Amino acid sequence: MGHDAAVGRRHPSAGRRRPAAGRGRRRDPGQRQRRGTRPPCDADPRPASPPLIICEESGRTGPVSVSPLTRDEHSAEFFDAAARGVLLLRWSTECGGYLPPAAVICPCAPLAPLEWREASGLGEVVTWTVIPVRGTDAVPPTVVAYVELAEGPWITVRVRGIDPAKLRAGHPVRIGFETPEGGGETIPIALPPHPG
Repeated sequence: MGHDAAVGRRHPSAGRRRPAAGRGRRRDPGQRQRRGTRPPCDADPRPASPPLIICEESGRTGPVSVSPLTRDEHSAEFFDAAARGVLLLRWSTECGGYLPPAAVICPCAPLAPLEWREASGLGEVVTWTVIPVRGTDAVPPTVVAYVELAEGPWITVRVRGIDPAKLRAGHPVRIGFETPEGGGETIPIALPPHPG
């Protein structure tokens, strides 16, 4: 446009152009002004993060358990076995597979009854995180891991007796049990594969 030999520079679009209506162009290359911008529908589109709790007793900062685990009708048998040092998993009578202890229905057969079955207590670390204690090196950091049990389900446990620097994916562990200092139910923990 504007360079047609027949009309030359007399073409209406030849010469200086008017700027577009609205705000002017941005000065930096690659930037553009979006039209019709509006705030997002959600006041805060980021997912909610867990609350930051400061534990006054230990001086620890970060997400911590507010209360000890408590039993209900679905978990009573699990906690009774844990107090005896036995790990129980859920077993689907319909599909014949193991499920995590917290499962209340089988994903492939929701109407199938679930039974408790004793697990070997052996597994491998899938992933882990090290939570340091702020302000002191005297207290060892807390290590929490996902452990894939030999039967298949994954459970989340604290790791005890294993140097966090030596942990790796596939690290063998055995499941032990401990009762929290503040009381509550006996819970599974990950220990080195061989006692001692």
